[in-house]
Amino acid sequence: MTTLPIPVSPAFRIIAHRGASAYVPENTLAAFELAQAMGVTEIETDVRL
Repeated sequence: MTTLPIPVSPAFRIIAHRGASAYVPENTLAAFELAQAMGVTEIETDVRL
């Protein structure tokens, strides 16, 4: 699946926590790119410094 399963109002923000981690390894460029392709509006990631 590479699109959101249901139509979403533009008034909502769709945030991908760690990218599309249900489909590819979380916190990876692949997860962020897939989330973007799926139509998310924001990506939230975890960073350790």
